[in-house]
Amino acid sequence: MKNALANVNNTYLSAMALKLEQLGRDNNIKSITSETPVFLSALKAFVNELRPREEESALAAGETTNENKQLLSGKLQEIRAACGDWDKSKARDSLAVLREKRWSKETRELLEKINEQLLHSDFDEIRDEIDKFTV
Repeated sequence: MKNALANVNNTYLSAMALKLEQLGRDNNIKSITSETPVFLSALKAFVNELRPREEESALAAGETTNENKQLLSGKLQEIRAACGDWDKSKARDSLAVLREKRWSKETRELLEKINEQLLHSDFDEIRDEIDKFTV
């Protein structure tokens, strides 16, 4: 984490990450417990600064993006078929293509569910979610 933050020129957060790393090496649980919430809060604020403002306001207002329905439908069917074959790798590849695009809140939530269910190889649940979504 400290290197990634240094690479984006956030020396303050990088130093905080280094401090937490050192506290971990020293097994200083008390200090880790008190310092981690401060770090996470600052990290969250930094991530919010990086988020494009137009997208953030549109998403907050509940606006949908101009979804490519054909791509979405095709990739969801690929994921569904891969789950029928218990092919986690193929399902992940199709999901990765979809996650690169901007989607409505509803579609993003579906993709997150699919991602979580793939972690646990819940292939039947994924197929059910896709079926409910595409009805």
